[in-house]
Amino acid sequence: VGVHLSLTSEYPKLPTRPLGDPSSTPSLVDKEGYLHRSIEDLKAAVNVAEVKEELNRQIDRVIQSGLTIT
Repeated sequence: VGVHLSLTSEYPKLPTRPLGDPSSTPSLVDKEGYLHRSIEDLKAAVNVAEVKEELNRQIDRVIQSGLTIT
């Protein structure tokens, strides 16, 4: 099983929040606490440590579900 990691919320009708509290990764979210809509917005605000934190949360969530990542 592969893991699709996401740092943007590209679908306006389906906004996406980070897995962690948005206040712990403020560079990844807009003023409403959703992931940025575009890669350009993300690039303008990104903090690499926060990216690592969020991506680790996403991978951990998959592992905790019982799926084996290959």
